[in-house]
Amino acid sequence: MTYEGTLGFADLTPYKKDVDFIGQAIHTTTGDAHFKDTIDFIIRPHPSGATVMAFSISQIAGAYCDEGQNYSNLQMLFDSLNFPYNTHTDFSCGGAKPHVIDTAEE
Repeated sequence: MTYEGTLGFADLTPYKKDVDFIGQAIHTTTGDAHFKDTIDFIIRPHPSGATVMAFSISQIAGAYCDEGQNYSNLQMLFDSLNFPYNTHTDFSCGGAKPHVIDTAEE
């Protein structure tokens, strides 16, 4: 639930900020354990569309050696959308990396 009272995403356009939408989703992994990961989104306007920033984090402590599950969460999501994007990662451990996904052509 967002602060604005909506489930999933909130519309921030009435507040005249540099972000149009914020959102959050929960991803459940496949396999025996069914781990859950939280994915946060920020969507900003861009002259040719939108810039989407996304970050995935495990909901379980000690997911240090998760074989890049959080990276995979974002990669699968944005690949399924079938539009061009750029991925920028930082240097955090393993595959648990924040991403800036820019839908605009460079």
